[in-house]
Amino acid sequence: MTVLKLKPLDTLFFGDGKPFRMGVDTVANGIFPPLPSTIFGAIRSGYIFQQENGLESFLKGDMETKIGRAVEDDYSGSFKIRSLALNRSYCRYYPMPLDIGISSTDKSHGRMLAPLEAVDNAEYSLTKNASSIKHLIGTEDNDLKKADAGDYFMSETMLEYYFHGIHKIYDLRNVNFFVALEPKVGIAREHDHTAKEGALYRANMNRFKEDTSISVELDGISNFEELTKIIKVGSEGKGAIVEGSDDGLWDNDKFNLSQIEDLITARKLFKVIFLTPAIFDSGWLPTFKGVKIKPVAASIGKPVLAGGWDMNKRWHKPMYKAVPAGSVFYYELGDVSVDDLANIHLKNHGKRSHEGFGFAFVAACN
Repeated sequence: MTVLKLKPLDTLFFGDGKPFRMGVDTVANGIFPPLPSTIFGAIRSGYIFQQENGLESFLKGDMETKIGRAVEDDYSGSFKIRSLALNRSYCRYYPMPLDIGISSTDKSHGRMLAPLEAVDNAEYSLTKNASSIKHLIGTEDNDLKKADAGDYFMSETMLEYYFHGIHKIYDLRNVNFFVALEPKVGIAREHDHTAKEGALYRANMNRFKEDTSISVELDGISNFEELTKIIKVGSEGKGAIVEGSDDGLWDNDKFNLSQIEDLITARKLFKVIFLTPAIFDSGWLPTFKGVKIKPVAASIGKPVLAGGWDMNKRWHKPMYKAVPAGSVFYYELGDVSVDDLANIHLKNHGKRSHEGFGFAFVAACN
């Protein structure tokens, strides 16, 4: 695995997948952090244009074994993104699991919510495979409120407490800890470069704060020198410095399932948190190859839209509704062993997993 750090040179705008038409819409609201597919595309493009004959060679299929083909239907490249993290001041941060409630009196702290008792006639069968989810995630503490996906992040230290199912007051960081919104006002132009009447708009750009960067853990590009030192990122294609990092995103000893095996076995219950958005065949409900487990509760946010640009067709990719990062699913252990959960833990699942979607993290319930 290789870890890269991306440090923007200017403000960036990451589209949220919603249509924006200048002259009709007046405000363009993006998302942060960016979708993993945005980072995948930026690194892939940087690699292409570093090679001899660049785009022409890629379209011919000469780079298939490394970064796949222009035809996206069946990805065959060795380059894959595993996971993402935010960095600031030598600390690493991950999306806050959505079964943590935010204190209404001190929004920098949160506490664990829990599956409430099953409610009569409350089967949430939103998909054919979700026939037995009868529990809501919540609390009777009026001080705790559920946050929206992407609003809060927790440090690696806090995530370690969460991994062990420890009930404590968690220190959290709002998204504004990493970026400041910087509005940009623009206007569309006619073919003769004059201003287009009625086409004034505003875009909310993200300016990274000091010592803030994005870490990307990837596979398939083992030599950092294979990449250019500056790549284009975001909707406007602005530059970001690419740096190599010696630190992996995941400590295999710290987050090894053997650390929580006794807890999971005793409770017969565990949870799966998606630390990157995930796209599933069954809508919002995950499925895992080779592991049959029964969901009992879930805490998920509003879906995020995941599309993209098809370089071969020169047209938009199909738009998917993805389960947002931080979404949590509780499962009964049943007849599955903790060793079997290694097929889920710290791996990518669902559609477009090679782009970094669906990175799952298993944790104990206590």
